[in-house]
Amino acid sequence: MPTVALTIRKSEVLAEVVATTSYAGAKLEADLSAYERVAATVADGPQLERYWQEARAGLCSALRRVLVEEGMVGDEYRVELEVSASFDEALVPTMVESLGSYMAQAIIGRWYLLANREDAAGMLAGSQQMLADLLRTAYHKRRPSRPSYPA
Repeated sequence: MPTVALTIRKSEVLAEVVATTSYAGAKLEADLSAYERVAATVADGPQLERYWQEARAGLCSALRRVLVEEGMVGDEYRVELEVSASFDEALVPTMVESLGSYMAQAIIGRWYLLANREDAAGMLAGSQQMLADLLRTAYHKRRPSRPSYPA
C-alpha cells in the first residue's frame, strides 16, 4: 500500500506553544500573576520536552492502525502513514497542519493542567479532535471516476 510522509519542525511547534501560552497569560487581566504562571518560557524546556514525548506517544497510539514509521531527525519530526491506493495526495498539506496543531494543542493542554486549569480541558479536547481529523483524513479515498473515451 502507498504511504505518505508528514514532517513538522519541533522548534516551530514549541514556538507556537510559547506564543499561545504567553498570549493566554496576558489576556487573564483579573489575575495579576497570570502571565508569569501561564506563559511557558525557555526555562520550561525540560517540562515541555516531556510533554512533547507524551504527545508523540499519544499520536502513535491513536494512529497505530496506519502508522508505518515515526521518528526525529534533528529538529524534524516525521510520521509515515499507510494510505489507500485511492488516497488524494492534495490532502497531505492539510494533514501536516493537523499534525502540527495536534502536537501544539496536546503540549499546551498538558501545560495548562499545571498553569491554567480553566482552559486545560478545552485545549486537550481540541488536540483529540485534531488527532481524530488526522486519522479520518488518512482513511479518506478519492471518489471513483468514470473513464472517458474519445468519441
